[in-house]
Amino acid sequence: MKAHIQFGDINVKNIDTSSGIFISQLNIANGWSSQLKNNLGLGRIGDQAEVKNTFSFVSDDDIIDSPMEDNSVLVNKSVSSQTESDIAFAGIKATAVNTNATISVGENNQPGWSSKEKENIGNSIFVGESIAPQNNGIIYDDDLVDAPVHNRKVTINGM
Repeated sequence: MKAHIQFGDINVKNIDTSSGIFISQLNIANGWSSQLKNNLGLGRIGDQAEVKNTFSFVSDDDIIDSPMEDNSVLVNKSVSSQTESDIAFAGIKATAVNTNATISVGENNQPGWSSKEKENIGNSIFVGESIAPQNNGIIYDDDLVDAPVHNRKVTINGM
């Protein structure tokens, strides 16, 4: 049996961390993980915003800041579709594809994606079209150890 998948346009503003758009009859995305620490002076600013004449101060002084560990066990199992897929669309438009994110078309097997991230942003994260004149920010991040990552992930294939 042949699967027929048909779309017009797919329009996405933002595909965030460790996420995705998967288009197919068979999609495997197991064992994904994400660890994130954000320090934002003004947070997230949405579309069509106007922010002006601001001052922000981010202070994040730690001895050990944001220790991140991944001690997971991932079992990969080989799987394939028994049928063909016919996928058609007019277009895919993504304005922003973030860390560890994907747009995948067709038979997908993407196990064990992992991301670790630390951000210090003095002002903010702007999403969409915004106006932001005359803003100032200071970041103070005097850590002894900054964002140590220990990746001990174990992968077992072919079960």
